[in-house]
Amino acid sequence: MATPIRTDGADYWDAGAVAYTAGRSPSAVDAATLRLAPPTGDVLELGAGPGVVSRQILAFAPASLTVTDVSPAFCAALGRLPAHVICADHRALNFPTGSFDRIYAMATLHHLREEALAPMLTAVRGWLRPGGRFALVEDWAFTPENATQQRLLRLRAALRHHQDPGETHPDANTWIGLAFAAGLCQTARAEAPRREQLARYEVLRGDPVADEDLGWLYAHDPEPEIPMSILVFA
Repeated sequence: MATPIRTDGADYWDAGAVAYTAGRSPSAVDAATLRLAPPTGDVLELGAGPGVVSRQILAFAPASLTVTDVSPAFCAALGRLPAHVICADHRALNFPTGSFDRIYAMATLHHLREEALAPMLTAVRGWLRPGGRFALVEDWAFTPENATQQRLLRLRAALRHHQDPGETHPDANTWIGLAFAAGLCQTARAEAPRREQLARYEVLRGDPVADEDLGWLYAHDPEPEIPMSILVFA
């Protein structure tokens, strides 16, 4: 088995930027998030990637949009948008207190190491203005409700161990607890579906459990969906 890689670094995202961009388009998750926390005023998007959500945010005509990403390849793409681009790791960001009315983190904070989660959420709390909102979207934060979800979660855990054991992926209640400890208050919670590509798990072939789970999914639910957790805080 290959040596695990860190998914919180620029090298990982630069190497996969083309494939990720091709596979990312506006989704039901994006629409639900922006409906729960409409962009207004000064907006920050953390880990903006190729800018799919950024473009949707700009359609709301906010006063300003700041986008960040650790990948120079993504930052080059973001540079084509009418936004202030910061190419940096989440942990290196430093904004004045009360800089933003809206902050979005779309399935990006789980790449941080466990010890970085509490400081990151504390920083986000400081960057929000009074009355502001922080929208946190995370995958694999749900409790499995059926055989498809149970098998997908087991495959995801195996893939994470294969790729990057340091990824956190807390469940939704853990995220809420961390946010509360950072001084944030939950104002809304929802879920929206995301199509999961089984091909991403083919790298696990040869492991008996993964082989059995993949075989079952291909036979019973070859185009499965997982719920994405959307949490909004003030």
